[in-house]
Amino acid sequence: MWNFYYDEAFHDRNITVKDGSINIYRDNGSDIYIGFFHGYEDKKESEIWEKYVCFEKKYKAIFTVDEDKELKGTIIKKKNYRFGFSSFLDNTICFYNDFFDILDDEQIIFQICMISKTELIVKEFMHNVAFKINFNKEPFLYSIIKFLYNYRDQKLLIHMMQVKNLKDVYIVLEELKYLIKTVIQKSGTSKKKRAERKALEQVLFILEFAYVPVFRIPQLSWRYEPIFIGFNKLLAERGIAQKDVSLYIDNEKRTYEAAKIKGKYYRCLSCESTEYIGIRISDILAHFFGEIADALELELEEGEIKQKSDLDNFQYVSKRMLSPEWFNVSEQQFLLWRKIENIFYRYQFYEWTGYDGTFCDYPILTFALLEYNLLYKTYDDFKKVSLELHADYFNTYCCNKLNDIYIRGGSSVAE
Repeated sequence: MWNFYYDEAFHDRNITVKDGSINIYRDNGSDIYIGFFHGYEDKKESEIWEKYVCFEKKYKAIFTVDEDKELKGTIIKKKNYRFGFSSFLDNTICFYNDFFDILDDEQIIFQICMISKTELIVKEFMHNVAFKINFNKEPFLYSIIKFLYNYRDQKLLIHMMQVKNLKDVYIVLEELKYLIKTVIQKSGTSKKKRAERKALEQVLFILEFAYVPVFRIPQLSWRYEPIFIGFNKLLAERGIAQKDVSLYIDNEKRTYEAAKIKGKYYRCLSCESTEYIGIRISDILAHFFGEIADALELELEEGEIKQKSDLDNFQYVSKRMLSPEWFNVSEQQFLLWRKIENIFYRYQFYEWTGYDGTFCDYPILTFALLEYNLLYKTYDDFKKVSLELHADYFNTYCCNKLNDIYIRGGSSVAE
């Protein structure tokens, strides 16, 4: 029998608007929903948990957490992730070194879910739209979601969320086309924006054939079913029957209900994390990957459109890259970075170890950051490259990975 444990981070049950702002774009929000499964066979569990009990006791003392309180992933504050591993404080380095030592075991199975919330807004709106021509809808949706995520026009996105009839849908389509045309015009002959312009020109062409046959109010409550569709695909890939799985989910009613609908597990329980060490482990994993992804989002954010003139402030020519500070790591930070990547590198051979939605850029960037460490044999080799060149090399590395996604027309999704 297998036991799997699930927890989530940056979880918004609903996408909402308040004071002209969408909750997922506020300072304490994130576009990316993170979910994490990890599991092992019965005979392995006691060994893992025994190590975790020692770890938890040690770090409750270090971080002065009361004995009757839970050691949460949020114990590592957001400032520790500002520049990735280079901003990890000494206690953070020790915390994650000890934590990932527990998980450095090939008998543990991991799965991470990273899904864009902007994607839900766009897909709900586009449910009302049909087209008079045939085309590949996956790259079309990918291009629109990426465009609206990068050119953060919240007024337009709010209009998408709040359409009330067919007429509203047509108005939003015109607003979307106007924004696309403006960006194409302002990006001019920029080499940086060449691929984007080509994609936007294709999107614009397709949108000219759009019409609204029926109308449905957008449903902006979060979707949990894809999480378990993806999990079931991983189980099948790893040769594990659902009937041989006990699944323990951190106490969240709608997540639990989706698991019951989509799975035929031996046991499925909604649990308090205080009672299950496995859920506490998944909590720390979800927050680690969530905070890294969120820091990348913050660093690479293109800007926000509050008025038309804001489009003049976008960087249409110069590259948008990570600050060189991301690569200004000590040897301890470098070795922790390598340790974590070495653990997860072995899982890349299983397709369903990670899954995402149509807009998969930030999941790709998150794992590209981990992988970048392995391009250098030693810390000395890493230090031979200037910080500015690391930023440039990483940008190229990511562009190549994202281009592969663009060529194949988006990510593979659990739908």
